[in-house]
Amino acid sequence: MGSMARIPLTPEIIAELKALKEQSGVGETRLFKQSKIIPVGLKVGTVSAWLSGHIKSADRAQLDFVLRLWRATPERTAITRALSQELKTLRRKSGIGPSTLLRGRKDKPPGLTSTKIQGWLNGRAKTALKSDIDYVIKLWVATSPRVALTRKIISKLNAELKRTGHSAHSLHCEFLGDSQQISAALLYAWTLGRIKMVPSDILEMVLEHLRGLPDAANPGVKKTIRYGRIVENRAYLSDKIRRQIRNDLVRTGHSPLSLINRLSPCPDKLTAYVISTWLNSPSLKTALAEHLQFVMDGLACLPDKPVSIKKPRLTHKMKNPRPLSEKDRAALRYERDRSGIGSTALIKRFSSDLPEALTPNKISAMMNGYVDWVEEAHFQWILKNWKTLPGAQ
Repeated sequence: MGSMARIPLTPEIIAELKALKEQSGVGETRLFKQSKIIPVGLKVGTVSAWLSGHIKSADRAQLDFVLRLWRATPERTAITRALSQELKTLRRKSGIGPSTLLRGRKDKPPGLTSTKIQGWLNGRAKTALKSDIDYVIKLWVATSPRVALTRKIISKLNAELKRTGHSAHSLHCEFLGDSQQISAALLYAWTLGRIKMVPSDILEMVLEHLRGLPDAANPGVKKTIRYGRIVENRAYLSDKIRRQIRNDLVRTGHSPLSLINRLSPCPDKLTAYVISTWLNSPSLKTALAEHLQFVMDGLACLPDKPVSIKKPRLTHKMKNPRPLSEKDRAALRYERDRSGIGSTALIKRFSSDLPEALTPNKISAMMNGYVDWVEEAHFQWILKNWKTLPGAQ
């Protein structure tokens, strides 16, 4: 019975086994790992002996099992130099690397990764699934050519957003939400110049949407979104507006806290901390339009502080007091904004020769008009160290 179950391994059968192995790119060991059930007595070494001709016959059931496994294995293609060059050419023309090509693709074949594609390009991979290669080539061929996102294009994009009163997020929410080709975060990255190359068709689609939008009802005010819907209007917080608020606070003799108390009741969520953040955070580019308008209108209506001759405060405790002029305050604020380093970071960076009793709060008080006299050594130390710092990037 056993002899009837075995068949001779003819040259034709051995040739078919070798052809299937080469075509699939899968060796005996990997082939066995693809099946959870292996016929009794069948081992990797047995199949190797068939291929080498050391065994002249095989169990029919075992042979059929191996043939069936290899035939069911997806076809693999050799990564030749010509194929690798073709893939490199497609990548160069599209301007898209493997990671970007596969990002967000829900139809991506299982097991296909950007690392595998990179292996095809650099020649480290010798074979690959034919279906994977066909998929990648199809994507690269269908990809729109990419163009450089130049400063001129970025300026044009930001100018259109400002003209229409939109932010990147509000534009995406209102008009581009149905597009799967670009996200709000990616569009925002465009406006900052963080992306160097972009698909030409998507760029043209965005610019075309913007060109078709009317001018904003309130120039200088832009829309923002929260949780996917437009909830508030924000105004651009320029250096000119910061200077105006600061000058009006000095003119009226108010601090942010006393101003809030004087103008009460105030709009919801407008606090002294919010106003201080406007003045002391150069990186903050916008503020709630309602808050900003309320503060500026309120300051404009307040009278100048009474003119009085102030006695130097606490000068008897200072070794070498000096009056602090508006020019001095402006010099301190300029060096802080130029370097991008706040008072706390300044003290930490130059703590080795920090004058006695100098604190970040005292530096802030000097810049914001809360003190009229300061220690000469304190003022010179602050200005000298800020001037040694490079400009903010």
